[in-house]
Amino acid sequence: MNVFLFNMIFSVLLALGSGSTVSGTNDEITNLIKEAMLNADAGQLAQLFGETVEISFDGEKSDYSRTQAEFVMRDFFQKNTPNDFKYIHKGVSKNGIQYAIAEYNSPRQSYRVYMLVKKKPAGYFIDTIDITRK
Repeated sequence: MNVFLFNMIFSVLLALGSGSTVSGTNDEITNLIKEAMLNADAGQLAQLFGETVEISFDGEKSDYSRTQAEFVMRDFFQKNTPNDFKYIHKGVSKNGIQYAIAEYNSPRQSYRVYMLVKKKPAGYFIDTIDITRK
């Protein structure tokens, strides 16, 4: 019973903490993004999305709800299993918008990934992901 209670409390804290962990630094959010990308974990990545997110593949942009974006990224990961994901550059604009440029490598293709992370009242969330074939 105690183990069950501990697991339940830990799960609730983890779920509540997933939104608050992105309220920290640029490195915290980019580390969470990297982990999700390397694990091809669309669910984990979706936790970092705002209510809506713009996703672009080779210049074709669409706006998605968090749930829709999770399915879009899951499809991308199924077709492009990651071999590697590494940041080329990370920074913060004068307006406080965080950005990152990364390289995503799969067995079939290499991609350049550009991301914008914006601060909302609840913390930092991915606003834009632009994935372009290299």
